[in-house]
Amino acid sequence: MRIQGIVLENHSNIEVLSIYGQISCQWKCEGGRFVLEAAVPFNTSATVVLPSGEVKEVDCGSYRFEEPYMV
Repeated sequence: MRIQGIVLENHSNIEVLSIYGQISCQWKCEGGRFVLEAAVPFNTSATVVLPSGEVKEVDCGSYRFEEPYMV
């Protein structure tokens, strides 16, 4: 799966039920920071792409990523 933070508003939240379990992603822009939280179900991996273009490869679990962000 691919999780990519595309900033069109100042926050977003999505949850999807897959055959492996719940996938969730929420992000917000606040105080000059972009914050993304994601949950990847068991037996699944994901590619997380931050607005800066930085790519993180993650396995199942809960994750939080932050980076500076200026509108």
